[in-house]
Amino acid sequence: MEASKGIQTTFLEPVGQTIPFGKYKGQPVEILLTDPDYVTWIRATMGEKLKAQYPLVLNYIVAHYGEPERTPDHNALQKRFLKRDFQLRFALAVCPSMANWVTLSALDLDNIIEDHFSRQETNKVKLEQDSFTRRIHHKDLTLDSIFEGIRDEIQAEKTAWRQNARMWFYTGRLNGDILEQPVTVSHLKFEERGSDVVYGVTHSWSFALPDRQSPECSGDSIAGCRECMEMTVQIKPILGDDYPAVLRAMKAVKTKHLLVREYTGIGASWDEVQQVFGLDSIQAVLLDNVERIQIPEEFERVRVPAFNSGKVIT
Repeated sequence: MEASKGIQTTFLEPVGQTIPFGKYKGQPVEILLTDPDYVTWIRATMGEKLKAQYPLVLNYIVAHYGEPERTPDHNALQKRFLKRDFQLRFALAVCPSMANWVTLSALDLDNIIEDHFSRQETNKVKLEQDSFTRRIHHKDLTLDSIFEGIRDEIQAEKTAWRQNARMWFYTGRLNGDILEQPVTVSHLKFEERGSDVVYGVTHSWSFALPDRQSPECSGDSIAGCRECMEMTVQIKPILGDDYPAVLRAMKAVKTKHLLVREYTGIGASWDEVQQVFGLDSIQAVLLDNVERIQIPEEFERVRVPAFNSGKVIT
């Protein structure tokens, strides 16, 4: 009988109901009508907890504010993130410098080896010069003999690198001397940690010797690249002058990227809205701008330097 009563009165005014948490703890639930921004915030941060522990509060919110926004337009935009092409376009729209991630075709590995060991030789020579006076009692030592030993050691190390070093790729697929999709998109999730979409974009390689203990793994490295960015996306088909509430909700769950199909606000220009979000390191972009982004050819396939053999590590 009680259960039936509860179902029948789900959306009735909860007489005497108080808020059991947060800044309005102990106050009548009606106070939520005065603070829609707070309602947006608790929906974003406490959605599952409201369902499980505070259903009366959730029912009151739904009765007065409606269901959370999940329109066909929203779902259509969210679905576009299933495609790698759109994932990359969006990432490039919010982080244009990502276009410069892939530089493999411009590498000169011979020069990298020469520069690395030239610096090593210079540093070792300077160290020996500085410490030589402390070892002057070794009458059989001279700076020239010490420097000759350093040069021989450096030459042996360079030879070992030229014979054994290789490129190690942690993203992409190696096909002969072509690395396909060197920029990898991974860990795509919807409705994760308060964000509509979460995924990672990565580009990673190293120029290294094989590990002495595990030759199938890389060891000492003298060059490499490790670019990685996590995209946490809020989707708004239409954004208007209510953007401060959206900003508060995104800050609450630490979502860093906003995709808007259409901006309709009149109190601020879109450029100004972008600046407001940018003050909290949140990148806001329009769908039109995302669709105009050109994905660099190097993100799809790039020729790798010819130096010994390449190795893909997954």
